[in-house]
Amino acid sequence: MRKASEVFDISFRRGCGLLMLNRSSCQYRPKERPDERALTVRLRDLAAVRVRYGYRRLTVLLKREGWKVGRRIGRLPKAITVDNGPEFTSRALDAWTCSHGIKLDFIRPGKPTENGYVESFNGKLRTSS
Repeated sequence: MRKASEVFDISFRRGCGLLMLNRSSCQYRPKERPDERALTVRLRDLAAVRVRYGYRRLTVLLKREGWKVGRRIGRLPKAITVDNGPEFTSRALDAWTCSHGIKLDFIRPGKPTENGYVESFNGKLRTSS
């Protein structure tokens, strides 16, 4: 919003009003949590061991271990591992990940086992059919 205010030479308040946005939501800055790094490491360790588990089941495991876990689990991923298919090499996906600060991590060609999440999904799909 601040950038739009500068570009169009209008006040921050007026810009929020024109876009019908609440000023407090535009000014929100998340607080750094001291345990975030340790939680991220533990979550990745669990995900590596229990490849077929989704974030909900991993959240339950973390809570059982005594971690205070809320909605922030969904905010932890900083990269998305994808294969080299045409749906993952589009400009739209690249622009979206760039604007959200997420890195696209491509697997090596011919190595589908490097993307355990897709393999896990395919395994669950085969099991349920």
